[in-house]
Amino acid sequence: MIIYSLIARASTDVVFVEHSLPGVSGNFTTVTNTLVKKLTLQDGARRTFIYDHNTTDEELQSLTNNGMENNDVSGSNFYFVSQEKGILYICLSDDAGKQRKIFSFLEDMRAKFTQKYSERQIKNAIAYGMDRAFSSIISKTMHEYNTDPNAGARTGASMVNDLVENTKEIMSKNIDKVLSRGDQIDLVVEKADAMEIDSKQFVKKSREIKRSAEYRDWQIKMGAMGVLLLFFAFALFSTCGLFLGKCVTGN
Repeated sequence: MIIYSLIARASTDVVFVEHSLPGVSGNFTTVTNTLVKKLTLQDGARRTFIYDHNTTDEELQSLTNNGMENNDVSGSNFYFVSQEKGILYICLSDDAGKQRKIFSFLEDMRAKFTQKYSERQIKNAIAYGMDRAFSSIISKTMHEYNTDPNAGARTGASMVNDLVENTKEIMSKNIDKVLSRGDQIDLVVEKADAMEIDSKQFVKKSREIKRSAEYRDWQIKMGAMGVLLLFFAFALFSTCGLFLGKCVTGN
């Protein structure tokens, strides 16, 4: 059973969040804080350490160096530790025979923690800055792994399936975006075609209007010339007579 768990920044005293089962007592919180400060691991490392109620800081340092080797494990509890990107994920359990399941719990806790908080938030977080918001998530995860025999199996094929499904979902969203962009491109092309048709119709209409204007202008000019000719003829006939006899006789 998982008794206690926490998340902290490695090699410091900054514990982001911790949670223990109700009614559990012991000095494990003090020992864990010492473990966080003294433990030096590389990212990706996993370790298991022995703990009992009489563990001192000096013994903890020895356990840090030697792990579970050459130690009497009867009646003891066990620390399970993993580190990723300078962050320690630790839990205390009374069963060392379920290492795979318990390390799966730590991985599950890490996944939920990094999903909820960005690297910048984690980097700038203060001690117990996430305790209020994330403690309940740890509590639910602990309960799941303590009560569900199949909890932790997600590290195998089911996790791969989830990864595949997530990848498919991401690809589907990307395809939708591409298709959406394609639709937008088609719409732009359609608008461009429509604009080209409209422009051709505009040019044709402009030419027709121009021809019509030129024809009206020609009609006006011809009408004006006709009026002038009629006026000149009227003046001439009025002065010289219908057959211009008066003008010819006068001369």
